[in-house]
Amino acid sequence: MSVLLGCIADDFTGGTDLSEVLVKNGMRTVQILGLPDYELLLKLKENTDAFVVSLKIRTVPPREAVSKALAALAVLQEIGCIQYFWKYCSTFDSTSKGNIGPVIDALQDALEIKASLVCPAFPENGRTTYQGHLFVYDKLLQNTHMRHHPLTPMRGSDVKELLQKQTSRPCGLLPLQDIRKGLNRVKESWGNLVEKGFSHIITDAVISEDLYLLGELCADHKLITGGSGIARGLPSNYRKKGLLKENKGSHLFEGEGAGIILAGSCSAITLEQIQSFLAVYPGFMIEPMKLVSDLVHYKEALKFAQDCLIRGQPCLIYSSAQPDQITEIQNSLGRENAGKIVEDTFAKLALEIAEKGIRRFVIAGGETAGAVMSAFNIKAIKIGRSIAPGVPWVATLDDNPIFFALKSGNFGAPDFFLTALGLK
Repeated sequence: MSVLLGCIADDFTGGTDLSEVLVKNGMRTVQILGLPDYELLLKLKENTDAFVVSLKIRTVPPREAVSKALAALAVLQEIGCIQYFWKYCSTFDSTSKGNIGPVIDALQDALEIKASLVCPAFPENGRTTYQGHLFVYDKLLQNTHMRHHPLTPMRGSDVKELLQKQTSRPCGLLPLQDIRKGLNRVKESWGNLVEKGFSHIITDAVISEDLYLLGELCADHKLITGGSGIARGLPSNYRKKGLLKENKGSHLFEGEGAGIILAGSCSAITLEQIQSFLAVYPGFMIEPMKLVSDLVHYKEALKFAQDCLIRGQPCLIYSSAQPDQITEIQNSLGRENAGKIVEDTFAKLALEIAEKGIRRFVIAGGETAGAVMSAFNIKAIKIGRSIAPGVPWVATLDDNPIFFALKSGNFGAPDFFLTALGLK
């Protein structure tokens, strides 16, 4: 039997977010970390409706992102997927050169299709598009904390304009007024836009019902692109075609045992979550400048974690800082070097803490999650119970699993860390 959906995500937390949506809507989903191995996918294929290949390509050079995305697509094609999904963040964050547009272009060429839908909206987490403009709750994207993101600052909100900077192919808009007139009107508008030569068609979506309707539009599309929200409308398409059975056998596990939080995200939401945790429990702040000049700093962080865990106390280690502090660090160390120093430190910490028997990790930030999961050399994970929209527990597939909560920097309520570790 064919795998129904083959997905490629531009970071690890985004892949987890998408996997959760698919599982919630009845698809047996396995998340693959890094470039997929055909033999592994073949082994897992029989009990899988969707594979989500999570790469670490959001901020790499466009050529590298395209190469890795195409490599992932080739394996998913070989394994026999029916439909494909390119998943990026619901805040559409990327560099001005990519990598959303270049990857869509490459996937369109590889799949020999003329046009694909572009839908970053995820209303459940406050991301909506109206007249092609991306909002985070009641603010335009450019007026939110994303304007100051250290790696992918978003200083615009018009998705068409943002995408057009990344591609030479025409970008069009399927507006809300057409979507609200029903499926037949949407199909007609889509056809007209394709006939006019638009390759990337941005779609408005303000409420979840808009996404379900757009999911119906995509029933026979070879490629869908967007945030995880649009994926919720896909499983019903497969059921209507008799390709997907009701899945009632999922074991929605939770993380078990003592746990530690590693926070590398500098988003305003993660900063608020850190402060909420520190109001009740202790934490240790990693300072990149000290990591470079002071070999003791890493050992202090490790000892802090070990002492907390020995006492049975929740533990938070974080590098998150305010935008002006980040700018100062990046000016001193260089943007890429500063990020790598922190990511490598978190990865090393996680491995050493796991050697002490800790099996539960809460990780905030896509780059941080990518670094940690890569360090563990984990190839695939299964999806468990949701902690917050877009953030489920996940676990390795072995008999003695390690549990992870891979949180996008922008997701979760202020008390997320406390909730994840069962402290509220």
